[in-house]
Amino acid sequence: MNANAVAIQLEPSAIGTTAYQGGNEQLYAAASIRYGISDDISVGLRAGYNTRPELLARFQILRPDEGLLSLALVPTLGGVYTPDSFGDSVRVYSQPTIVLGVGDDWIVSPVVTAKLDVTGGYSLASGGESSSPTRAGKVAVAVTPIATLGAVVRITDWLALLPEIGGGFGSLYAGHGGPLFTDGAVYQAGFAVLFGGEGGFSL
Repeated sequence: MNANAVAIQLEPSAIGTTAYQGGNEQLYAAASIRYGISDDISVGLRAGYNTRPELLARFQILRPDEGLLSLALVPTLGGVYTPDSFGDSVRVYSQPTIVLGVGDDWIVSPVVTAKLDVTGGYSLASGGESSSPTRAGKVAVAVTPIATLGAVVRITDWLALLPEIGGGFGSLYAGHGGPLFTDGAVYQAGFAVLFGGEGGFSL
């Protein structure tokens, strides 16, 4: 992304999970905005319907205009406070992502990502009369690896489409009762629309 430029991305997606007890599917409608601090670093935020609000950054390690490959690190960080009659809780989450792309001026460039979803929760147990003091101070962390395959479809210099499918197997849970490795799976599909293109709208 170019320095002193802005890009806006619409990110509708679906994420599902399967486990021994059953499965679950969720639809998401997120939007993100990024600002280029330099040609290699941009920062922004993501929010939307059924979506965890989070800050994000992108660090470009390899630039596609300097060779065939594009490599970037995209970490995110967010948190939410949830009041509940059984005990309030705080949840903090992050999803560091490695993005590997091929091609710079191709109409369609394949993209592979490796993500590590890390979510931590802390129970305050300060809710109403139904809250339990035995829940206070409980900490839990879930770690889920995810890999995706997608593409950048360049429509114009300021518009690109980004379809993506992926999934992961297993999740490491650590919390009350000790660590637990689950044998479930997570799968996801998304279709993003990038306004500003990969360079962004110059300010």
